[in-house]
Amino acid sequence: MKKAVQYIILLAFVLTAGYSCTQKKGNTQMPKSGETPAINLESPKTFKLDNGLTVLVVENHRLPRVNMMLIIDFAPKAEGDKAGTSSLLTRMLGTGTTSLNKESFNEKIDFLGATLSFNENGASASGLSKFFPEILELMSSAILHPKFNQNEFEIAREMKIEEISNLEKDVSNITTRVFKALTFGANTAYGESETEQTLRNINLKDIETTHKEIFVPNNAYLSIVGDITLEEVKPLIEKNFANWKRGEDNPVSVPQPDNLEEVEINIVDVPSAVQANIVIGNVHQIKANSPIFFASSLSNEILGGSSLNTRLNSNLREKNGYTYGASSQIDYDKYNPSFSAQASVSNKLVPQAIKEFMVEFNNISTITEEDLRITKARMKGNFTLSMENPSTIAGMGLNILTEGLPEDFYVNYLKSIDNLTVNDAQSAVKEYLKINNLRIVVVGKAAEFEKSLKELSYPIRYYDTKGNRVR
Repeated sequence: MKKAVQYIILLAFVLTAGYSCTQKKGNTQMPKSGETPAINLESPKTFKLDNGLTVLVVENHRLPRVNMMLIIDFAPKAEGDKAGTSSLLTRMLGTGTTSLNKESFNEKIDFLGATLSFNENGASASGLSKFFPEILELMSSAILHPKFNQNEFEIAREMKIEEISNLEKDVSNITTRVFKALTFGANTAYGESETEQTLRNINLKDIETTHKEIFVPNNAYLSIVGDITLEEVKPLIEKNFANWKRGEDNPVSVPQPDNLEEVEINIVDVPSAVQANIVIGNVHQIKANSPIFFASSLSNEILGGSSLNTRLNSNLREKNGYTYGASSQIDYDKYNPSFSAQASVSNKLVPQAIKEFMVEFNNISTITEEDLRITKARMKGNFTLSMENPSTIAGMGLNILTEGLPEDFYVNYLKSIDNLTVNDAQSAVKEYLKINNLRIVVVGKAAEFEKSLKELSYPIRYYDTKGNRVR
């Protein structure tokens, strides 16, 4: 079972540092920034039901709306020959309850002008605050009392199989699948893939069993943000969720993958591919509550983060014209954190692109004060903008509980960025970017690049599109 990403820190906003439009002619000095303030973030009011459900309430009366987010915090578990069970369960939620069929359920949602969606780790909903009781009841009914119908199950399964079939020759999809299988292990929750056969192996009973195992209140968190009060919320939560039966506490041991002993290239030959996809990465041990979280985030933002002006993008796109975009990211998953960088390039340019990736990986150990200044401004701007979204605020409270973050993590977010030094950023790189242990996965028309790749002197192994070794 795949663990959905819960960590909500940086959004996809791009703020670039620039000169003030009011500066005097001839003034080339950037105005000095004032002291970075702490964020005035209202702490959620929290209470817990006897069954273990933790509820967080944040009052926000600017608009007559309410946003809800339910997170089921559980360790991922491999599904083996029935991989895809949890994703099918997600599709089944909301297709009817013990008291409402699918059509009636959807009609009620539409009538209220609300939104309600489900994922492998819970659900989210939003709507006008005056309809909060009705929306909450629909959410709880879908989660606690789903009516799994055989016909709906078969429809959902066939749709999923069709989607998989349509992506079978998609180079990007193949790259992701093979990289995960080789990095984490094909038989683990993080590395397994859904196939037509594994989906065919699933029956309705599996869906019901998985629902009972996952959707339990003792590891559930419900965040509510909007034009409501704790006094209004608490009796409604008790009415709708107090009868939610507590599940068994069964800790799951998540296998910890190892990095390669040396840099290795893994080729997947797709003769029909017009372009090749490259993904380069490794596993690491940095998590959201790590002391070097901010330093690692900042250094990766310089390397290949959300801006167009990252080093990877400037090199591979702007300088060499190898790709439309190159990027990198750090996954701070609490069980299996990892680092990866990627780009799509012409088949014949694969060796050159890999060389330039390695150049930037080596050079990122040298970060300048100017890099630091510009990136701090961008990260702080991104965070400040994200605060305008009530859903982000809801996620913050959940993150503190589920990720083991300090209570003042977000209050001091801007200061934590501002306090970073060049040495902090450079030291963090070594913790997430294992320059001598990288796995390089290349998916494309091998005939156009494999001969040149051998000149890089890295070991080369070949795999099929499922991640099975072929030579």
